This record gives sequence, C-alpha cells and structure tokens, in this order.
Amino acid sequence: MKQIKFLVLLTISCLAFFKGSCPKDNEVDIDKINQNYFIRYNEAKLELYTEATFKLPSGTEVELTSPSYIKLNGLPLTKSLIGSVYTLTVTGTALASNYQWEYNDNQNRVYKNEINFNGRTISFLPLPDSVQRTAPVNISWNSVVQTDENVKVNIINSVNDSTLVTIEQNVVGATNIQVIFSSYVPSAVNKIYLQAIRHYETGIQQKTPSGDGRIKLDYYSKRDSIKLSN
Repeated sequence: MKQIKFLVLLTISCLAFFKGSCPKDNEVDIDKINQNYFIRYNEAKLELYTEATFKLPSGTEVELTSPSYIKLNGLPLTKSLIGSVYTLTVTGTALASNYQWEYNDNQNRVYKNEINFNGRTISFLPLPDSVQRTAPVNISWNSVVQTDENVKVNIINSVNDSTLVTIEQNVVGATNIQVIFSSYVPSAVNKIYLQAIRHYETGIQQKTPSGDGRIKLDYYSKRDSIKLSN
C-alpha cells in the first residue's frame, strides 16, 4: 500500500510539472540525473526483484528514451505502468554472488553500479518449537547489525498470512530482539511465522557528471514457525 501511494504521488508531481507525463531524458539535462536502485531477494520464495528510477535534483522522475536502457546482470528492466519506475522480477532463482546495474544514457554513456549480498543475508538461530505467549522471548539471528543497516522481524498470523507487527532493530552490533507475543498476537492465534529482513543502503559507484544516487538492498529470510501456549 505504501508503495502504491508513493508511485501515485510521483505521478501527480510529474503531471503537475510537465502537464501530462514525466519528462523524457531527451528533454532534460541528463548530466544532473540521479540514479536510484533497489534490490530485494526473498529466500522463502526464491525470488529476486529490482527497480531503478532516474530523477532530477527536484525529485521528478525521468523516462528513458532510445538509446537509453537499464539492465541488471544483462537482463533489461521494463517501465512500470505508473510513473517512470523500471522493474524486473526473476522467480525460482538462486542468489547470485554479485549484481550489477548497467545504465546507458541517451548519449550512449554507460554507468555501472553493483552490489553483492556478502554479509547481507540473514537467518534465525534455532527457535523453540513452542513458547508461552506472555513470556519474553529472545529472537536471535546469525550476524550482527552493521553500520547503514537495520534488521526487521515480521510476526505473521498463520491463519490468514497477514503481518501482525514489524519490529525493527537498528543498533549496530545487535543480534536479537526481545518479544512478548501477547502484545501483538490475538489470543485466538496459536501459531505464528517469523521472517527476518536485513536492509542496507549505500551510495553508487559511477555517477552522472553532476548527479548522485543510492542503492538499497533487502534480504528476506526463510520463515520459521512457533507455537504459542498460554
């Protein structure tokens, strides 16, 4: 829902500024374009998703025109229906050692920016099969929170697969959070799923002459289940 609202707001800003659509890259100063990349790997689904946006300093998105293109590891990203967000989803795929975006602007200048998931994956340490819903429980994972990172844990209702709450840990060096499940889980729910998300942000390596950019990474762990007792 948040992503939809974000895209709608971006589209409205494009309509207001350019009276019809987001500007094309042959209508603006491409030397000032900021590159922004997001990549997510979901271990539970074996799914990779990425998106790229190209923005003016004002924040307005820019649409690519031929010969411009954006690829991830050689696979082309395609423009979404809303705004000028370029996306790619690859299902049933193992995690690669490295990912590289290749942006070719409309003057055939190529910018390559990359990231890898080394040290950015996450998994839970062994959890008990059953816990008391009113007792504090430490949920631990396999590696510490690093600078420019945070770890979130989704507590998921096993009945309807909805996320009951997301708890965030952003203290550098942390390896756990403590939870009392009765604070979040309805009494009628006796089983929950846990899923960890490691989030990391960094700058890009190759910028346009007067531009900037960011890379954001999310890694979703496999799910673990816990039974709750009174």
